[in-house]
Amino acid sequence: MITNPQSLTTEPSFLSSGDIVLMQTAKTIISNTSDNCNEEIRLLLDSGSQRTYVSETLAKKLRLKVESVEEVSVITFGSDKPKLVKTEKVTLQMKLVDGTKMKISANVVPKITGSVLRRPVSIKNCQNYEYLWNNFSFADTLPTENEKTTIELLIGNDYYLDIILPEKIEIQPGLYLLGSKFGWIITGRTSEKSDGFEEPSMLILNYGTNALPFF
Repeated sequence: MITNPQSLTTEPSFLSSGDIVLMQTAKTIISNTSDNCNEEIRLLLDSGSQRTYVSETLAKKLRLKVESVEEVSVITFGSDKPKLVKTEKVTLQMKLVDGTKMKISANVVPKITGSVLRRPVSIKNCQNYEYLWNNFSFADTLPTENEKTTIELLIGNDYYLDIILPEKIEIQPGLYLLGSKFGWIITGRTSEKSDGFEEPSMLILNYGTNALPFF
């Protein structure tokens, strides 16, 4: 059952991109609270987003129940006029690396990202690579060539610190393994050169308390 919309606020939102930065992604199983629908997805952890968002496509696949509706006014980068947006609030579950499930609330949006490029990362020559690869549980795969993917769930700062652990290991200058409840995440910058492939923007920088991502 849908409750009354919350108070209206105005928020700016804009995008930034970089061709040598690895975002914090993880692959996991997402389900509804009844556990009768589940999907394996790739998610993005973004502490720059105030809230957590799920795509309409994934929400429909999981048959997520609408718990409330929020109404926000969004100003995107380069625009001087706000856009009124209604977004539904739902609850879903994420499977963690230890097998337990974590419940989170998320706002439903038409799309989180378009096609996102994942680049291969040359870390095989770094110190202790074999030990790390054979003994650590990674949250996501390592691409061996350029591959495209989509993000159906964005974990914002409302849950980010519940998932990220304090452990951090530098595997080469600027590139780190970050502990998380999904497994170890490879993140940071690399010294590798761009191959000229045009990469879609995927980093979201939000300001305010009810900002929505736009792509």
